[in-house]
Amino acid sequence: CESSIADSESDFYGYTCYVYWSLRDSEGDALEYMEGGSSVPVTHKTKFEGAQQYTVSVDLHVVPPSGAGTLLSSKAATLYSRFVRREVRKYTDDDRDKLVSTMRLLYDLSDAKGQARYGSSYRSMEYFVKKHTELAGAVTCDHLHEGLGFLTNHMAFSLEFEQALQVVDPSLSLPYWDYTIDANDAMTAELNTGVDSVLAWRDSVVFTDEWFGTTSPSDELQTMTSGVWAYTPVMKAVNTDGTAAPVQNAYGYLRAPWNTNNAPYVARFNRTFEFETDVFPMCSDYIDVLNYDTWLEFGQNIANGAHGPIHGMIGGAWKANFSGWESAEKSMGATQAKLLVYLAVASYPQFWRDGIISCPDSCDDSTPISECQCSCATVPADDDVATDVAAPLLQESGVFERLARHDTKQRLIERKIDDLTGAVSYSWVGVDELSQAETTDWFFRIVCEVAQTGDMLGSSSPVDPIFWSVHPTVDRLWQWKRLSADCSYNYTWPSGTSIYGTCSGHDEYDMLPYYGLNTHDTNRVFTNKGIYDFLDPVETTSPYVYDDFNWDHCLQDNTDVRNFCTGDSYDGSEGDSADSTGSEGGESSGSQGPTDDTTSDSSGVSSDEHEGGESNVGVPTAKAFLGMA
Repeated sequence: CESSIADSESDFYGYTCYVYWSLRDSEGDALEYMEGGSSVPVTHKTKFEGAQQYTVSVDLHVVPPSGAGTLLSSKAATLYSRFVRREVRKYTDDDRDKLVSTMRLLYDLSDAKGQARYGSSYRSMEYFVKKHTELAGAVTCDHLHEGLGFLTNHMAFSLEFEQALQVVDPSLSLPYWDYTIDANDAMTAELNTGVDSVLAWRDSVVFTDEWFGTTSPSDELQTMTSGVWAYTPVMKAVNTDGTAAPVQNAYGYLRAPWNTNNAPYVARFNRTFEFETDVFPMCSDYIDVLNYDTWLEFGQNIANGAHGPIHGMIGGAWKANFSGWESAEKSMGATQAKLLVYLAVASYPQFWRDGIISCPDSCDDSTPISECQCSCATVPADDDVATDVAAPLLQESGVFERLARHDTKQRLIERKIDDLTGAVSYSWVGVDELSQAETTDWFFRIVCEVAQTGDMLGSSSPVDPIFWSVHPTVDRLWQWKRLSADCSYNYTWPSGTSIYGTCSGHDEYDMLPYYGLNTHDTNRVFTNKGIYDFLDPVETTSPYVYDDFNWDHCLQDNTDVRNFCTGDSYDGSEGDSADSTGSEGGESSGSQGPTDDTTSDSSGVSSDEHEGGESNVGVPTAKAFLGMA
């Protein structure tokens, strides 16, 4: 104020400076007036209850000892109010309890009753589980995973769920669970005290009754029996009109058709068959995915080591009286057998979609699970060699090709093309020529012993409450990638990135089935490109932000997540480049999308038409395969 007076041509000697503030909403209506001296901060009392845009105006007046004052200057600025997503450990007990109880309410209150109480925007958990199960468990392909639509679909899906929580309690936002904190604590505990790192990991605060419950249930139903999530129900696959939903398991539950689990509650298991599931994401996995310098590589591979293992660690797989893994272990050794077991469980969806695995259409509730099993039509006897059946079938059906598409670095499957004939063949990496047939044989046999899986490891994964804290974690990593402008990053979105080829939900201009995300235009339906732009952290359109982008715990093992762009993966292998994208820079080789400006723009498309569900795959290491479902 004083400097403004000094610069003025008027004589304001003896005048006092006053500042008058106003806060207005997006419609221009005044919410609050404040005033004070030029050097005294003012505090507004308006409570921001949504992701809105406001205008803050400030008028500087000089006022004489008596009489009217003079307006010296006036300025205005735009203020954006956003929901803040916090890491679970930053919640107070009261905040945690409010969040968890509201989440539980969505399980217990149907759409009809919820809409009668909270209005037409209310969505129950059944709505979300059904949507994800139908999209991820479709018979043609997976519309949510195994392609470049993984991130955009799940970020839109998470936002839709967050807004459902806010219908009940407008103060809520989704949490994120940075599981690398637990990984770091577990490895430190093992180093300092000798405690098994997996046991230490499963002892996280996230798995207490107050948060999301144990990952190692001791009851025969493999479900939580105490705390907020005790006996959390799995819904029957029934439409509102009483007809059967299009995707369900044989017992009529909202589960993948290849998962004949008949438990009526959310299931978890800490093993994959007999093996302790023991692979969890580390800080180094964050670095590895951040070092990809194309959207194609980053968008597909973030579903792997930095994310996928969480689904396997919590979901697990089991089958009574199955001993195939024992024979495989004796024949191949524990390490290779364990990897094949992980890969086998991850391959159920592909085998089912290719018709190799068949599952019963329905089983009565009284039918024991031993009599309601998925299986392969042709499985040789134990003393026969399956290779004559397995190898041709896996190649002709496309299973080997899809595995090779996941394995962009050829860590497990190598694709070979004959220079003369163009014939394509596949081999197991690290397996000698004499053992190739045996490895294929064991893989085929283990896949055909189809297991039951926990809900987190399948197309019904949103029914497990911890699902909703996992995907914001990779969203936060994605935002950090996009905010790090010093790193080269090529945005090119080719078509056909799904391992199934053409699959709606994965191309740039595919319309996605998420509604009301833009509160200023609730009828807008977004494309993948629209979601990509709408949630850009550099822009002002996203309705949420993250509390920080700090990974100080990662510095303890010399992993600086804030400082990537090294060009090399954390393990010291050669850096990842754009050579596997099929294009180098320039425009996308895929669809250019609609050209009618009235139906499409970077924010999405206004339409009632859409097509659009969990597997987390890419580079085939144990970490990648743990998350495939």
